[in-house]
Amino acid sequence: MSSAITSFADLLRHLRTTAALSQEELAIRSGLSLRGISDLERGVRRAPHLTTVRVLADALALSDAERQALLAAARPGTVSDMPEAAPGRYAPLVLPLTPLLGRERELATLVSLVQDRDVRLVTLTGAGGSGKTRLALEVGAHLSRASSEGTVFVDLTPLRNAEFVLPTIAAALGVRERPGQPLLDTLARFLEPKHLLLLLDNCEQVLGAAPQIAALVAVCPHLSVIATSRAALRVRGEHEVSIPPLPVPVSDRPSSLAELAHVPAVALFLERAAASQPTFALSTDNAAAVAAICRRLDGLPLAIELAAAWVRVLTPAALLERLEQRLLLLTGGSRDLPARQRTMRDAIAWSYDLLTESEQSLFRCLAVFAGGWTLEAAEVVSCGRNTLHVLTGLETFIAASLVQVVEHPDGERRFRMLETVREFGMEQLTCHGELDEVSRRHADYFFSLAQAGGAAISAGRPREWLTRLEAERANLRAALSWLRERGKYGLGLQLAAALGGFWHVRSANAEGRMWLESFLALSPADDESHADRIAALRWAGELAGLEGDLTSAQIHLERSLALARRAGDTCGVAAALRAIGS
Repeated sequence: MSSAITSFADLLRHLRTTAALSQEELAIRSGLSLRGISDLERGVRRAPHLTTVRVLADALALSDAERQALLAAARPGTVSDMPEAAPGRYAPLVLPLTPLLGRERELATLVSLVQDRDVRLVTLTGAGGSGKTRLALEVGAHLSRASSEGTVFVDLTPLRNAEFVLPTIAAALGVRERPGQPLLDTLARFLEPKHLLLLLDNCEQVLGAAPQIAALVAVCPHLSVIATSRAALRVRGEHEVSIPPLPVPVSDRPSSLAELAHVPAVALFLERAAASQPTFALSTDNAAAVAAICRRLDGLPLAIELAAAWVRVLTPAALLERLEQRLLLLTGGSRDLPARQRTMRDAIAWSYDLLTESEQSLFRCLAVFAGGWTLEAAEVVSCGRNTLHVLTGLETFIAASLVQVVEHPDGERRFRMLETVREFGMEQLTCHGELDEVSRRHADYFFSLAQAGGAAISAGRPREWLTRLEAERANLRAALSWLRERGKYGLGLQLAAALGGFWHVRSANAEGRMWLESFLALSPADDESHADRIAALRWAGELAGLEGDLTSAQIHLERSLALARRAGDTCGVAAALRAIGS
């Protein structure tokens, strides 16, 4: 950057042209008006609000030095630290409202371990439902009080492809891809000076990203990572900590009720049972059944919570009888699974069996969602069930610990299943022959959502839709993956094209280009006047250009231009020419 550039207007123009963005593109990325960008670059507004400066810095994906320079130009003579992502901008670490029971020893061990300067990558391993996530969150809450920059939670649960791990981490940190620079390098540059703890949740299905996680830790001396996984990452520097089930009663006949109530597995059962049925209490009549339930469930926290949620309907003795029947029926058919996995699956299946047929059908439909869902999405994907039906079903699932409620900072309420529960739901969806039908409704819904969001972003109204599409990124990936796997290349191309503006604004260049080029290669090109193909080629070209691959960018954009001219699509011609000019 030239030292001769001192005015805010000149510097902003220089940074924008360096990023190969037009004023219109910068307006879309930042959520500011085109007139506002023009006024800033012409010097009409000589002292922009600092919030505006931060928004522009985000949209341009500036380095620390560039941010400082832009701030200094906006407020000459003012020295202020303007990091790429201040602690207040990270998503808040949300702890469950229920207390952590029976993990005092593990909590103390982990806090001490992560505070050791020689230990910067810790993996919590254990069976599904053993409470790894809950323990990691509690550790993060303890350590964030002593950290200058806090703790960031990154949910990898919806992912099935390791290549999406780094983009998901970047999104949680507010880091954007930089043109021509690998995302790993961009993240490393951002994290290198920061004292930060990353909680990476549910890594077992994306273990292929383990080397990249290890590489981040290796080059960022102040970064610590706690990963939760059913299997270790198997990388250098990793410290694996196995999380065992909760201790269970050794006998049906404890010396006293007070002694039994302090056994961790029983304490959890009592706490969750009281939440479901406030009048429930441990007594001489139910103590033996409660102890047997906890032993039967091997002390697995999620299994215990699922069972305890039903005390509003069944006594502990009835719970135990039904649970033992379920286990006896299923044990013979699942001997190839580890005992704890059988127990976990059986506990979920047992709760599922207690639902009505209509509730089971709704539960199966909801399992198709990756990363959670809204009430509106549930109504559409569950085959047009009315709001009252869906709400009643959700209330039942929440009470039974099969579904969780997630409150977002913007006030939106979303719902999600723990991955162990969702896996069971998907299994049932397949067994009932409903997977393709429900997955198609899921894809159709998110295609409509992407179309509406893409239109709003193109019209310069991105803020609400960027937040909404970001919240549904896992569902959008799931829809694209299903369309590709099932050979629905036409709809896949339409969905990818509709998301072009979202990927562009979010600087998700590599991911967007991968999906676009994948469907362009797979979908038939016999109808080359199709507007979606023209748009997909243009977006593929723009994203390739932002990655620094100018050869591919030129090829895609020239094909888009040729098709648009052949079809008489004047808007497509104009868009392609503008992109080629950039």
